[in-house]
Amino acid sequence: MSITNISKNFIPEEGLNIRKIDTAQQKERRLHYHKLDVVKEFCRINNINRYIYNSNKSKIGIVTTGKSFLDTIQALEKLNIDKKIANDLGIRLLKIGMSWPLEPTIIE
Repeated sequence: MSITNISKNFIPEEGLNIRKIDTAQQKERRLHYHKLDVVKEFCRINNINRYIYNSNKSKIGIVTTGKSFLDTIQALEKLNIDKKIANDLGIRLLKIGMSWPLEPTIIE
């Protein structure tokens, strides 16, 4: 996915690149007010954070990332909990592929 698919609402007219003539304040502003928003949007569009189990009648929510995701999957397998059983039990498992900056809509 290229940056061209990201909504123009996130990209200022002057672009995202830091320029030689930028002051420290301008660089900081571009990072915190534009670049981080573009990264979050990129994460959302590319489904980097995603549900592994997503029960409609969820009672239990598990959010995991990195190695703990593999540990969680292994623990569920040892309990003989597969996708169907997780759905029946009301388990929702969210794998965070990019933990910072965290794209908020999947958590909300």
